[in-house]
Amino acid sequence: GMTILWNGTPILEHSARLNKPLELLALLLLRGDKKLTNEQLMDGLWESDEIENPAGALKNAAYSLRKFLQKADKEKRFIITESGRYIWNPEISVTTDVWEFEQEARLADQPGTPAEERIPHARRALKLYTGDLLPSLSMQQWVIQYSSYLRQTYLRTVKNLAATLCERGGREDLEETLDICNRAALVGYEAGCAELLSGDLQPVLRRAGRTSFARAAGHISLGFPRSEPDEGKSAPDPAGFGRDYAGRPAHPRRILLRV
Repeated sequence: GMTILWNGTPILEHSARLNKPLELLALLLLRGDKKLTNEQLMDGLWESDEIENPAGALKNAAYSLRKFLQKADKEKRFIITESGRYIWNPEISVTTDVWEFEQEARLADQPGTPAEERIPHARRALKLYTGDLLPSLSMQQWVIQYSSYLRQTYLRTVKNLAATLCERGGREDLEETLDICNRAALVGYEAGCAELLSGDLQPVLRRAGRTSFARAAGHISLGFPRSEPDEGKSAPDPAGFGRDYAGRPAHPRRILLRV
């Protein structure tokens, strides 16, 4: 879903389904300060044969979006057009949890930075990540691409933080390593966790104790096995959009607007 806050007040709360005006809003925001042409927006919002008049549909979506955003402030122009291009008004400050996650992940992955400085950023990044981006739009190409990038960033952060904690080698560090891998499995990334725990970290994780290591290395899903199909039924497609393996739905993301 998507949540929108204006000065701390919700104007959209936990929307499970996003209509075209809200999808247009998400597209404009997550593209940052890029000015998007009518053609780019139409390609992002609709398949080529989905509607007969995409230009007219885009105008209608933009009109409805402007009306929706008037709930926040009737005097402000949130969406502006310049030379046939749409852009979020750069004079209106915005923050999103997606951007916060990306920033923390970058700071956690700075080469040459001491581990004690990187660890807090990695922890904040992992806390911000709750699953695939905008799952109700998981069939849209721009969402698929962005979601894949965020997923890989998340798994890289998990791996780097786990390796750093294991290098320190304390029992609390090793327990935290198991915890963050377990959480990654909960949001649907069991394959990545299995590779992590069965590879370079195995010798180090043995220090955590026989029971903990067996739990980590002996079970791909860290105690959360993959769902099996009922007898006589075929398993869901593990490559299905919005899912990282059969039977595990993606988790929602949120977009926050603040001034």
